[in-house]
Amino acid sequence: LDLSSIRRRPYIILTKRHNQNNTHNMSSEKEEETNRGQGQQMLDRLRSETFNISTEAALASHPYVCAAENGKLSMKQRQAFVQEQYAIQHSDAISFASLAGHKGFGPLSLADAVLPDPAIGRSADDLFQFLLGGELYASKLLLQCAEKLGIDEAGLKSHQTSPLAQAYPSYWARLACLGIELPGRRLVPSIFPLGAKCANVWWRRLAIQRMDMAMMVSTIRHLDLSISLPLR
Repeated sequence: LDLSSIRRRPYIILTKRHNQNNTHNMSSEKEEETNRGQGQQMLDRLRSETFNISTEAALASHPYVCAAENGKLSMKQRQAFVQEQYAIQHSDAISFASLAGHKGFGPLSLADAVLPDPAIGRSADDLFQFLLGGELYASKLLLQCAEKLGIDEAGLKSHQTSPLAQAYPSYWARLACLGIELPGRRLVPSIFPLGAKCANVWWRRLAIQRMDMAMMVSTIRHLDLSISLPLR
């Protein structure tokens, strides 16, 4: 009986397991790297699409955006933004919740709403779960912004919204009612130009003067060229 081979066996087994784990980890890392590369390629392609380029150009000269960049938005314009955005946030949150598998999510207010755990069968990084969390986080900032503009939540709720301003959330609502996810996933990149413009507004205004973060984070989100906000 070769006792030395018996003594070596646990080491051999552990070595094999270690090599298997390393191979698995390397495979996972390679897969993640491939996914990131494919994701970046998709983002680059979307940013080069005609809709993205034309929207960026149109936003650059939009009167509301220009006024925001130069710090010349009137009180009426700022109030109109938070009033319309309040309805947009509430509608989008319910739509995203439905698409994330939370069919019973429908709070009267997002002020105290809690992000539910991912639905059964959904991962923690599910797109619509992520978007729902974003709406709940932003809703608190919007209420802070409204308060600074002299509007409480009751005033936001009683505002008569504009059909043009609510076109974007109405599309999400239809997708949620039908339970169709793919068009929604394709819709998300459509806000790329707006996101870039918001960043420009943020940095330009920060360079001009110090402003309240809640006010800036709440500025121009979801603004579409068709949105009906007063220009004066």
